[in-house]
Amino acid sequence: MKNYLSIQSKRFELPLFFILAFVLTWGFWIPITLAKAGQMTFPVNETLAGALGAWGPSLAGILLTMAYSGRRGIMTLLRRFLMWRFSLLLYLAAVSLPVIISLLTTGVAILLGAKSPDFAHPLITQTTLLPPEVIQAGFLILLPTMLISSIFSSSLGEEIGWRGFALPHLQGRYLPLIASLILGFIWGLWHFPRVWMPGNEFDIAAFIWLVLGATLNTVIYTWIFNASDGSLIPGLILHTSQALSNQFLSKADAPAVEFMVTLTIVILVVWRGMKGRLIAQDDSKSSLKVENLPIG
Repeated sequence: MKNYLSIQSKRFELPLFFILAFVLTWGFWIPITLAKAGQMTFPVNETLAGALGAWGPSLAGILLTMAYSGRRGIMTLLRRFLMWRFSLLLYLAAVSLPVIISLLTTGVAILLGAKSPDFAHPLITQTTLLPPEVIQAGFLILLPTMLISSIFSSSLGEEIGWRGFALPHLQGRYLPLIASLILGFIWGLWHFPRVWMPGNEFDIAAFIWLVLGATLNTVIYTWIFNASDGSLIPGLILHTSQALSNQFLSKADAPAVEFMVTLTIVILVVWRGMKGRLIAQDDSKSSLKVENLPIG
């Protein structure tokens, strides 16, 4: 059976991927930030530029796969979307984990004295200009549209790159946990233009929480990637579920609590992974073998 979990990188392949992913994304996202600060001399379509920038990692992965491995490499990369035969519980985990983390964060934060969020007015109602008809019908009417939008923007735009390309190459060099921490840290830094605003004081605390959250979440992404034998489907579902959860489910503003909730889940994932030999390196060190982690 072909090993889809680890790939032996060719020279400069990984550094080139990360550089290209940042250049392609930041080339679209930085003009958005500058336009918001009134420092652009021409108009910028924020929606279009944001969607194109989100495709930076996947475009970088596709371009480098074509350059280093040709058409056969592209077919192998895209074949990951055809690998759908894995545990139903893994599908359920990908769908539900972002919702569980959000609700637990809010619940714990309220118990600790935080203000309860306004569930009637989630982020989607604050960031999207909604016509009166939609407001009257309820914001959930937007769910199908946002689902499709999320899949074809950030989810596909990122997962082919981060999980389809970068993660297998990192797991060709490092144990899955180490590979996850490296990839998660870089993934967090990649979001920098989204929190930076020229002329305003930089919120370093918010950025640190973002990077830490991305790092922890990447461990979960790696777990479901390896548990599905390298399929991109569960990661695509998890990414989409995270995006929709952030938009449609109000959450307490408690980054420290969210960090601890996510960390607890990551610890459970790592503990079960070690117990089930999720992490095991071949004696020859020529490849990394990661066995399926049973769920439940």
